[in-house]
Amino acid sequence: MCKHVDASFLMCTNVFDEYFKGAVISCLNQTVRNIEVVIVVNKISENDKSKINFFCQDDRIVLVFSKAKYLTYNLNLGLQHCSSNFIARMDADDISHPNRIERQLKFMVLNNIDVCGSSYQLIDKDNAIIGRVFKPTNDKSIKRQMYFSNPIAHPSVMFKKNIVLDVGGYMGGEFAQDYDLWLRLAYKTKAKFYNFNDCLISYRVFGSDARSSKQAYSTVSSVQWKYFVLTYNPIWLFSSLLSLIKRIFLSKK
Repeated sequence: MCKHVDASFLMCTNVFDEYFKGAVISCLNQTVRNIEVVIVVNKISENDKSKINFFCQDDRIVLVFSKAKYLTYNLNLGLQHCSSNFIARMDADDISHPNRIERQLKFMVLNNIDVCGSSYQLIDKDNAIIGRVFKPTNDKSIKRQMYFSNPIAHPSVMFKKNIVLDVGGYMGGEFAQDYDLWLRLAYKTKAKFYNFNDCLISYRVFGSDARSSKQAYSTVSSVQWKYFVLTYNPIWLFSSLLSLIKRIFLSKK
């Protein structure tokens, strides 16, 4: 019988470092205490595996070990181990603000929201704030932006597990797992989206993150092309070509 928790964090990692420890601590230090942190550990050395086991002694942490490399598989694996229907995604080098779960959970329950993200702070390797990124807030503006880019910051999101499983879970390949998922939720269900204008996470940016990779742009373009083929909506054709242009001129070599 599954234990009852108000919300489940879902994190994947293939390293054990100070950023990972900070991310886990930020999950455990939420104002809502009845949570769990499901961590899928993949392709890691035996030495780091021992360190993670030693570090993750809190009984709210659930460790799942995987031999698979790709994030899509490990996210779906982690979903199966989450006890709550409310899943908060988390990257292993970011920071969740203490009231994140409390605010998202309360808002989703009161307003029947299925996917709830937020704007976010940008932090550098030393945790200094170097910027902020704001996302569209209401359902209509979020779905409108989906034509051209990802309107939900994956590490900021809380979603309902049942509705994600109903559309097949994560299926987006090596890149754009989240963008593909939001599109399937928008087109196959009546899912309601929302973003807090407030920053509920700090998203870590390293020097190499300045421009998106060519693989990421090509994956986004292929997802947009798929929806053009499915719908014959010319906006999808335009957005796919725009992503291709970004791939040519903006992506890393």
